[in-house]
Amino acid sequence: MSLLFLRCSRGLHTSSRGIDRKVSHYALKDVVHNYVITNKKQIEDKNLTVYHLVHQKTGAQHLHIDCSDMNNVFMITFKTSPVNSTGVAHILEHTTLCGSKKFPIRDPFFNMMKRSLQTYMNAWTGPDYTSYLFSTLNEKDFENLLDVYLDAVFFPNLDRYDFLQEGHRLEFQNTEDLNSPLQFQGVVFNEMKGSMSNSSSFF
Repeated sequence: MSLLFLRCSRGLHTSSRGIDRKVSHYALKDVVHNYVITNKKQIEDKNLTVYHLVHQKTGAQHLHIDCSDMNNVFMITFKTSPVNSTGVAHILEHTTLCGSKKFPIRDPFFNMMKRSLQTYMNAWTGPDYTSYLFSTLNEKDFENLLDVYLDAVFFPNLDRYDFLQEGHRLEFQNTEDLNSPLQFQGVVFNEMKGSMSNSSSFF
């Protein structure tokens, strides 16, 4: 499994945020929370330092961006190389956020949007990867969202009915008339139909 964590702004240890924050000063091969720092790069024009860390036991990669931005940002990314054109990675991205072991409610994602102090919250599927990400200015909110996101991606319910809703299904064109023609429906199906009808996306 190829896995990447991205975390911005917050120090690898708790530190103040913003312009007056304590800048992290870690060196190559330092061990922080069982992660080894394998690369470090200063990006002067952006006033930030990027650390690449690898977990000693699992090999999971962690990219930490130490900067003055007040947002606490987290992203977890999985390599999801396609083997066909069914859109299974995109469907899994949607169904993953339809409840998990610790949070078995129907749609924790949209419930969080209403109750959280988040400044950004989303998930997306690229050509060969799937990412789940959020940002917030509030540290407690960060911990709460992190708890929900990690449980969602590692312990999703993946219910059959969620696949039918999010993926694709056959439905009568007129639900009142069982003799009406069948048509494909589904959240991801309609998203991709809309995306592929845009010529620049298609090409």
